Amino acid sequence: MDKAELKLYEIDSESGLKEYIGANNGIIVGNNVQVKNNFYIIECIANNVKRMIGILNEGHGIIPTVAKLKKSDILIVASDKSLYILDLKVNAEFKNIISDSLIFDLIVRENEEKIVVICELGIQCMTITGDKVWNYDSDIISDFSLYEDYVKVTIEGVDYDISLVNGEVISSQLQI
Repeated sequence: MDKAELKLYEIDSESGLKEYIGANNGIIVGNNVQVKNNFYIIECIANNVKRMIGILNEGHGIIPTVAKLKKSDILIVASDKSLYILDLKVNAEFKNIISDSLIFDLIVRENEEKIVVICELGIQCMTITGDKVWNYDSDIISDFSLYEDYVKVTIEGVDYDISLVNGEVISSQLQI
């Protein structure tokens, strides 16, 4: 799949999501969430094949993040505390990785075949198949900014630059 188009949108009800996904032979992720408050649909069109993914979300105010790997049939979805790795070729969930805290964002470093996941309590780096590469644990991350080779996180009023290569602190600075 060289060219993919992704659309993410929210719908009003779980029954509406299940009906729409069922009618389009899609898959639903998030069945493991405790409270289902928000409902999202991903439409992925790649090489004229439409795939539908439904997301059951707890509604923490963080919109799910979706990334499609350009060189494969892999779609990555982050929602609540879960990272879903989906195989679009067989239209199925390949792996579900549950984090200790809410997932804010993810970075796909396709050249390195890695996924960097920014969570409320740290950063995780894994392969595109979900195997752990490194982990950076922290107290609550209140803000973050992504850069080419590092991510700047703010933890209790201190900015830390964390290497995306190995997860180590490059520098830290007290906010003024």
